[in-house]
Amino acid sequence: MKYILFYLAAFVTACAAADLGYVENFHVKEFGTGYIKVAWDFIDGDTNFPLHKYSLTIDSDLTSEFKCSSSSCSRIIEDLDACIEHVFDLVPIFYTPTGDDTNGQLATTTGYTTDEIPGAVSNIMVTADTDAATSFKWNQPIVNSRCVDAYSVCYRLDGETDNPCVESNSTTVTVKNMSACATYHVTVTPLTPSRKEGPTIEHVFKTHDGVPGKPEDVHVGLITPETIQLLWNNPSDNFLCLERFRITIGETHAKIVRPAMRAVSGYDNEFTFTPLFPCTNYTIDICSANEAEMTSDKVIMFAATEETDPLAPPTVTVTPSGPDTIKVSWGDNENDRCSGSFEVCWYDGVHPVEQCQEVGGDGDNNLVVHDLLPCSNYDFSVTVHSPSGTFVSNSTFNSTSTEDVRPGPVVNLHVVDVDVTEMTVRCEPPAVDPQCAKEVITRVIDENAKSQRVVRKSNFEETIYGLEPCTDYRILVSTKSSSGLQSEERETRDRTLDAIPSEPQAFNVTDVTTTSVTLHWFRPATNPRCATDYALEWAGNLDTGNITISDTSSFKIVYVVDGLQSCTNYIFTLNAESSDGSGPATTLTQKTDC
Repeated sequence: MKYILFYLAAFVTACAAADLGYVENFHVKEFGTGYIKVAWDFIDGDTNFPLHKYSLTIDSDLTSEFKCSSSSCSRIIEDLDACIEHVFDLVPIFYTPTGDDTNGQLATTTGYTTDEIPGAVSNIMVTADTDAATSFKWNQPIVNSRCVDAYSVCYRLDGETDNPCVESNSTTVTVKNMSACATYHVTVTPLTPSRKEGPTIEHVFKTHDGVPGKPEDVHVGLITPETIQLLWNNPSDNFLCLERFRITIGETHAKIVRPAMRAVSGYDNEFTFTPLFPCTNYTIDICSANEAEMTSDKVIMFAATEETDPLAPPTVTVTPSGPDTIKVSWGDNENDRCSGSFEVCWYDGVHPVEQCQEVGGDGDNNLVVHDLLPCSNYDFSVTVHSPSGTFVSNSTFNSTSTEDVRPGPVVNLHVVDVDVTEMTVRCEPPAVDPQCAKEVITRVIDENAKSQRVVRKSNFEETIYGLEPCTDYRILVSTKSSSGLQSEERETRDRTLDAIPSEPQAFNVTDVTTTSVTLHWFRPATNPRCATDYALEWAGNLDTGNITISDTSSFKIVYVVDGLQSCTNYIFTLNAESSDGSGPATTLTQKTDC
């Protein structure tokens, strides 16, 4: 007994150590109706363990043994069922050195016989149809149903060539996102494991009514002052349910547009709203509608018509509200939608500067202009700008003056030229509010006669005519505003030039004695103020005399010449003298008493 056990242990150890041959490249070489041919290669091993035979088990059920001494062997297995996978297990069996058998390494492969074509399905029907999905079911083929591995379900939209398909391993299938309101051609084809197709059965049905999707790629196209073009594509969701588009612009313009094929512009549809108002913001919404007037969600767009030249203000009113402010008001063109903002400009016609200020279009259409010069006339213009500022209206004009204030006194008053009977004075305009000096008033005061006259001019240089020679004058100059507000006076003094006086007037005798003659005369008629002295001369038969009389202030002069000879004729000569020379003489003859 111990010997037998020892022998078996030695045998197992020897088999385990032996390099047995093995099967390689075990595969299906050929198949047909009801049969499969398998083939393999045999790789030799230890010669102490030669190949005896092979054991082939089919589908873990039927086992057969056979011999093949070639290095490449094959075997045909018949009476196999179609359309099912068959499993083949091949084991090489070797002789042992003691003459017993021992199994080699297992090799396995699978295969199919030629498929048998199944029959057609029947009774295709729709079991559910919603926007999300559509479900179908059918009955399996009566013929060769076991050869059906899957079903190919195809659904083609009526009139289209595209034929999408899905596969199902059962007699039901659910297809997502089929278009509503559409006629579909649905086909079911059984498929064998080797993908051979059985007969195709078609079922035509119409999907449920649905709401079309919203318009796609909505875009605002060409815009003019009176038109807005809207472009859009048809919805991809439930397109066949689309009957019309409903479009609303603003609050009142509602339009219904039938769907169209793709337009020349590159969009399926286009529509132009006209006539519209220029310079106007519009809200446009568009939705799809089916025959039952069920509508999609709206697509909302915003657009504005282009601008045009706004209208000029119909009126401009200017009202002074103080010496340095003017209120400007202007009228509105009620229907002018292109009126965005206003530009008010002004200038005084003296300074080469025009000032402007922008006024928003949402106010009261007025502007109070400050920091103006008093006593000044201002020209105002109001211009309307479009909302973007691109277009500008014509201007509307008006003018007015700020209120008066008292002008300042003239500056640098002085005499620039003096003559015998005229004098030229010059001054500069007031340093304060010179524009308020609308009139220059010159008072000329004769300091000798204490009389005055007033000259009203508008110039700051004035020549005063008709003055008396040799006369002191005080000249006072002031200015006056348009409303009569007068400035302080400024003063200067000067004297007219000297001139030669005429002869004394009414030279005569008022009394005569034996030794004296009383004379009297009046001042010269011409240039009397220039007479500084009177020169009186007399001559008799034997004696002569002269005297200078300095009293020239009196209008009438009386002078007594005494120390004369009695009963003698005397010639008296009288003339007025000035710093400019002696005037003409006047004479008379008088005899003294005896």
